[in-house]
Amino acid sequence: MENDCCFFVHQFEYILLLPVNLQSYKTEQSNVMHRIKFYVIGLLFLGLQTRGNAQDDRKVNLGFTVSPSLSWLETTNAGYEQDGNSAGIKYGLLMDFRLFGVENYALATGFTMNHISGKLKEASYFSNSTGIVVPAVRSSKYKMTYIDMPLAIRLRTNEIGYTIFYGVFGTELGFNINTKKEYTDTYSTGETENRTDDVSADVNLFRSSLVFGAGVQRHISGNSYYRIGITYHNGLTNVLKGDAYKVDGNNQTLIVDNEPQYDRGLTTKLKLLELNLAIIF
Repeated sequence: MENDCCFFVHQFEYILLLPVNLQSYKTEQSNVMHRIKFYVIGLLFLGLQTRGNAQDDRKVNLGFTVSPSLSWLETTNAGYEQDGNSAGIKYGLLMDFRLFGVENYALATGFTMNHISGKLKEASYFSNSTGIVVPAVRSSKYKMTYIDMPLAIRLRTNEIGYTIFYGVFGTELGFNINTKKEYTDTYSTGETENRTDDVSADVNLFRSSLVFGAGVQRHISGNSYYRIGITYHNGLTNVLKGDAYKVDGNNQTLIVDNEPQYDRGLTTKLKLLELNLAIIF
């Protein structure tokens, strides 16, 4: 069991250390997907083996989760600002590995599909019919799909009445598999234009978050119970690639010699609040 756990941890560390900036985004996605498949199969094998060897001890708990969320993008770039919150949904497999042989401490991990969004008002520009570049303001909604893999510590109380209280603290790694951008450009002429584009190549392949939360769980029957909690995900890494446009004193894109001017790199970090609903077996 100890060797299996070490092997699993080494594979997870390999995923964390994969380079983000490879020559081809699609090649990078393919390589990481192979690693994720290996990771999930390893999780299931290790979990089922542990349950089979020690069902009475409950050294590992398997479960399924559905977690509605509220997410937003935070930025510090001039001319860019948060443009509201968006609803999302996460679902997938949960696994808790008991630590030190004590049921009050567990390594919480799993494999979930996360559909989340973030809204931004962004500096932009367009070329008019005479070829003159003029400023514009873009209202964008990034609709992102991630495969998420948490690695956290779950601490729980003994049963109090019929209820167990728990807290969770750790990290989460997200792998972006698709992003679409719905946006409206508002031109200085007052005209607007609506579009939807696939912008997966403009989104960093990985995102990491600091995760903490709390909740309760109650017994259903046998070894099954349900869990309800709230978790906050504080994004640590930038979601979007590229540089921001430089803006003037009116927060309009700065145009020099008929060319938009660029500022420092975009800082866009994803934050979300989740309602965690799970059935544990």
